[in-house]
Amino acid sequence: MPGLMMKDREALDRMRWLYAALTYIGTLPFIGCALLLVLDVSNIPYLGAPQKVMGAYGLVIVSFMAGAHWGQQIALKAANPINLHLTSISVALCAWISHLLLPDAAFMSVLIVLFAMLLATDFQLHQSGVID
Repeated sequence: MPGLMMKDREALDRMRWLYAALTYIGTLPFIGCALLLVLDVSNIPYLGAPQKVMGAYGLVIVSFMAGAHWGQQIALKAANPINLHLTSISVALCAWISHLLLPDAAFMSVLIVLFAMLLATDFQLHQSGVID
């Protein structure tokens, strides 16, 4: 049995490495668009203005992260201190409506707040032992 446990641990370590790598890779569109904005590039061929590209990507990512909370709520067997169904749908809808109604700079500000809220939710879930 010790050999089996070691294999499980190695697999878990590989998965953690993969999750970290995917997280950092996921920041590249934000970093790239920010760099293009600093360099005063007004158009990305086939994609459009960097601020529009960044906003659309931010909308996708914030919705994806909120959706992960939805899945966590479904998977939980015990009571949870946070209603993740409510918070996840609220974040996704707020992002979508803000994207439709607000100018780019205001929408980016909303995204920053929403990402901070998702981080705070993850921190609270970690503190309560729901996630690693």
